[in-house]
Amino acid sequence: MLQISSGELKKMNIKTPSGDRIRPTKSSVREAIFSMIGYSIQQRTFLDLCAGTGAMGLEALSRGACLVSFVEKDRKVGEILKDNVADAEDRMQDFDISLRVYQESFSVFLKRDEKFDFVYFDPPYIFYRKHKLDEYDFDSLVCDGGMLFMEHTRHDLRPVPEKLGSLYLVETRKYGSCKVSVFKKP
Repeated sequence: MLQISSGELKKMNIKTPSGDRIRPTKSSVREAIFSMIGYSIQQRTFLDLCAGTGAMGLEALSRGACLVSFVEKDRKVGEILKDNVADAEDRMQDFDISLRVYQESFSVFLKRDEKFDFVYFDPPYIFYRKHKLDEYDFDSLVCDGGMLFMEHTRHDLRPVPEKLGSLYLVETRKYGSCKVSVFKKP
């Protein structure tokens, strides 16, 4: 059972679709990411791009983010995501928060001209074999001083670029079968 690991929503169960339709981010990876972010998540904005169940965005909300947006293209997964977000909203009705769910591809969302303090991008791993990261304007999503986290497979043969627009690669960490590359905007 997938659960929120810390904060106001700690131990909230997250619904997941049956089968292998998605690959939720493991709790150990979520813990590592939010250890990096620390208390700077408080009253900040967070984008869960290719959200799936919404576990990353809900974890950000649970730890103090004030605005969390979720982007998921798959209609069936999107329905489960909406249920998870509604459950979190019910549990946090006494907090001043804003949650938004977009049922569209991330490439469409990129054109919305919205910026966030933290962005987590976790597409199906096959994405990295089919596309070059510099084909997309990730830079436009991140506020000055903000961070972009990209989850990808450990077995990806293509190197992660040192820069994506004004975003620069800070580090890449390994967590079991996945890696997370961290970019920062000056």
